[in-house]
Amino acid sequence: MSIRKRNNQNTTNGAGLFLILTFVFLSISIWQTARGYGLMFGSQLAWIFSFAIGLMMLFLSFEMRKRRLKGQSAIGPLIGYIACAVFCFFGNFNAIYSRYNREELFKKELEQHRQELTAVTTSAVAALQKADTASDHVERRVQELKGQLLMQIRDPANAGLGSRAKEIIGVIEHTLGQKLTVFSGNPTQLAGIYSANIDQILATRLNNSRKKTAEVMIRDINTRKDTLDQMIMTALKPQNISAKGQEAIFKTVDAINDIGEKTHNFLGGNAFTFHTAEFENQEIGKISHTFSSAFNGENWSTAIISMLVSIAIDALVPFVIFVGTQREGDYDYHQRKERDIQVL
Repeated sequence: MSIRKRNNQNTTNGAGLFLILTFVFLSISIWQTARGYGLMFGSQLAWIFSFAIGLMMLFLSFEMRKRRLKGQSAIGPLIGYIACAVFCFFGNFNAIYSRYNREELFKKELEQHRQELTAVTTSAVAALQKADTASDHVERRVQELKGQLLMQIRDPANAGLGSRAKEIIGVIEHTLGQKLTVFSGNPTQLAGIYSANIDQILATRLNNSRKKTAEVMIRDINTRKDTLDQMIMTALKPQNISAKGQEAIFKTVDAINDIGEKTHNFLGGNAFTFHTAEFENQEIGKISHTFSSAFNGENWSTAIISMLVSIAIDALVPFVIFVGTQREGDYDYHQRKERDIQVL
């Protein structure tokens, strides 16, 4: 086979390889760029922008190859290609990094908020248990006086409602802030009736007290925490974190802030303070979030791999053009060498 035929065959084969690589890698770039700019521009505009950039890069790729085949300088088209590739890089990097780091980011944040939930519920319950020490004092005092009254009513030496029993009833009424009903009967009947009357008035007072409200809040907090703990454990499973992690974080953050705010408002002042929780990765998929997350010193390996892949997607086509495309000058050189060999 002559050198001319071999060169023509090489040129044809090179064109086929060039078309395949250009189609494959520019298609990948268009896809990733559209995904990367989706949250910034919206899906429709992102696809239009990505497709327009892709067409420009396709045109510049053919222009670079044409100039290389003619032995002309391809620096101009290369500069234009690089300018387009810069825009694609941001989209590619955002799409790749967010896709492959999404689960890890959600897992770390969900673990963090689970600890915050435990901390805020523990401190809130402890604070609410001290919400109404006055009611605790009243309850203990009334129960103590009731015991004294019942003993006095049953005392054989002064059974019934004697002077001492009436004196104790007066102290109980003052402590409760309400008069007791006057009853009559034998000592056993009086003890039972007055015991029930005191318990009823005390229960009514406690039900309307801050202590009762605090007890209801404590039950709600504990129930809510148990529910969230179960949801978090389910979301943290490897097969669920991507699909359920975001919702679990939203609900946990809302619960932390809601429990903290309600407890703070109920107790007032500085009786209870807490740190507001935030969904740190709420904007995952946005370019600003991607770069701040990638280069915060915690995800270097994922960031570097994503960066190299993003560069390679758009760099491979010009690399093949500049390395694999044979210039016409080279073909002329081989043609001259063929004539010299024939002369010899």
